[in-house]
Amino acid sequence: MQQAVEQWAGGGHRVIHVSRLSDWIGRATVRCEPRDRYGRTVASCFKGAEDLNRWMVANGWAVAHRKYSLDYVADEERAHRARLPLPRVDLLKANHYMFGSMQISRGCPFTCEFCDIIVTFGRRPRVKTSEQVLAELESFRRIGLKIIFVVDDNLIGNKKAIKPILRDIIRWQQERAYPLTLFTEASLDLAEDEELMELMGLANFQSVFIGIETPNEDSLRETKKFQNVRPNAGTLVERVHRVQQHGIDVWCGMIVGFDHDDPSIFDVMPKFLAEARVSAALIGMLHAIPTTPLYDRLEKAGRLNDDEASDRYGTNVIPLGHVT
Repeated sequence: MQQAVEQWAGGGHRVIHVSRLSDWIGRATVRCEPRDRYGRTVASCFKGAEDLNRWMVANGWAVAHRKYSLDYVADEERAHRARLPLPRVDLLKANHYMFGSMQISRGCPFTCEFCDIIVTFGRRPRVKTSEQVLAELESFRRIGLKIIFVVDDNLIGNKKAIKPILRDIIRWQQERAYPLTLFTEASLDLAEDEELMELMGLANFQSVFIGIETPNEDSLRETKKFQNVRPNAGTLVERVHRVQQHGIDVWCGMIVGFDHDDPSIFDVMPKFLAEARVSAALIGMLHAIPTTPLYDRLEKAGRLNDDEASDRYGTNVIPLGHVT
């Protein structure tokens, strides 16, 4: 008889972790730390899928059943950022941390096929209040941390809402002689908003991670990354340079293995990164995350590797033309 093992799922990716319980749910004790309907973090222990489902439904989570997994999506109204309590940053031993982490918003308005953020957090960005943001920054300053990662998957998903918050961050930084250096993630349409770039620079965002993905525009259209191929916005290189001109260093994520890629991508991509003066790039193979539109499309086409093949090739995506 196999012994039950206690498993934890929590933190910023708790929704994704919970949806991967299929390997051991029903035969193991599952402990996770979701929020209840009032936004409070709770530690609850569940025995099997039925018990877990009951708690999720009772506390405002929508439960969607799929063939191989359970997916939990937070109700957007109940997950409103303005109701979150101030994190107890004072409990941290600051000397053990290189930087602090905080989140201003959740959600992204775009429809990138490979991305699970819009599935997990929705396409309507929810934003904390300026008072919440400044209180968190102040708590980090008080414990002596000097670098803060604003972990939003797309800080500028709601441009109208983030601009007044940035103005308040600027004022807070200036009044305290700029005690904090910030970095974050944003979409490439940042380069199309001069005011937004100026505000981020003045708020002391010294670097931004942008999902460029590929210099191949056919691949960008394939994966529905339409915000990167707007004809009137300039080339990818021009837009990266525009952000850099505001004193913001650009890091980026890049992907190889789209259906429109061929072996030339391995020559084109390094040249693009050099021309764009990108200081750090995270490059990986296309991978289909369960719950994403990409996963659904490839599953229907019979183009998903099993676990053994995924481990062997480093991806669960079977290249176009290689289906047996």
